[in-house]
Amino acid sequence: VVGKPWGSRSQLWLPRDMQNKDGHLWHLRLQRELVTRAGGELMTLGFFAFVVYLCNQLGGFEAFADRVGSQSADGGHYPKTPSDWLHMAEKVRMQLFIATVFDIILMKLIASGLAASTSQRRSVPR
Repeated sequence: VVGKPWGSRSQLWLPRDMQNKDGHLWHLRLQRELVTRAGGELMTLGFFAFVVYLCNQLGGFEAFADRVGSQSADGGHYPKTPSDWLHMAEKVRMQLFIATVFDIILMKLIASGLAASTSQRRSVPR
């Protein structure tokens, strides 16, 4: 919008460098941010997988099984054997991975819907 220093009312909430005629630049930046954050989430899960691997290789699960026992003070149950500790850690890791994938898919759907909504709003004459 030429002549207006802050753009139209529908563009007030966007920084100026993220605005263009059809909103394409903004969509690309939104997608790039989503990919960056998804990569960070997946790297965190990779680090957790590495920690589980190290615990398994260095005898950490044996130490857990020896020191903790199979029942907590409040009546809860812990895994009994080192193998049970490993399987519990792997199960939790897979649950975190599945939840992260669902979260990434949800954010992608939200970003796509926002991009489509913004494009439709910009194409409607006022």
